[in-house]
Amino acid sequence: MRRIMLHIARLPIIRKRLAPSLTDIINAALDSQLHCTPLEIVCKLFSLSADDERLSQIVNEHRALSDELCTRYASKRTCYPLNFAVEEGSGLLLYAVMRLKKPLVTQETGVANGESTFFMLNAIKKNQRGRLYSTEVSNDVGTLLNENEKPDWALKKLDPSNLRGSFLRTLEKIGSIDLFLHDSDHSYLWQIFELQSMQSKMLSNSIIIADDVDASYAFIDFSRKVGTKPIFLLDKRKVLGVLVKLQD
Repeated sequence: MRRIMLHIARLPIIRKRLAPSLTDIINAALDSQLHCTPLEIVCKLFSLSADDERLSQIVNEHRALSDELCTRYASKRTCYPLNFAVEEGSGLLLYAVMRLKKPLVTQETGVANGESTFFMLNAIKKNQRGRLYSTEVSNDVGTLLNENEKPDWALKKLDPSNLRGSFLRTLEKIGSIDLFLHDSDHSYLWQIFELQSMQSKMLSNSIIIADDVDASYAFIDFSRKVGTKPIFLLDKRKVLGVLVKLQD
């Protein structure tokens, strides 16, 4: 039966409707690119040793921000379920990448309550450089954010009658992108559309991060198409994927 399912998963039409198994993710993560802790990935991406002082500083910063988020969840009205949020390990990975890479332009798709947005904006503030552009399909997002975190943030609501067209127009206005986070619609067709659309906008050595890559085969298929080995983080409930764009 397992062999039959693997064969079905290779069929183009059916594949777009299925979610990858853990075996599929392991097979895509060749050369020990599958990790259970975010700092292993950070060390690999930035060629750091595990005892690098910068990692300790980043972990402490992230812990303080996580405590602040807990306070805000208790005091602010949120519109989206908690499982929409980035998980703890994924949040640390995202914050660490932002702090170490110090991107000038970051593009995020999907905001919801604004947890990942919160980490990225605070990293930008700490870096004293950069701007975050986010796209969403609703106005009731980002309620976890305070006003003092928004000066470096541009939120664009996509046109529901023409999502693809409005997304592409938004990208054209932004220009080149150093870091991209996909955390919106995780269906195969939309995720692969976002990844392919971002490809030409991203500079060499820029980083692509995608949450919930276990929801469809899109991230795995895109990685194979561009010839880049993905890195996966097995978090508590979900799988996060990372790609580094190679030289053109």
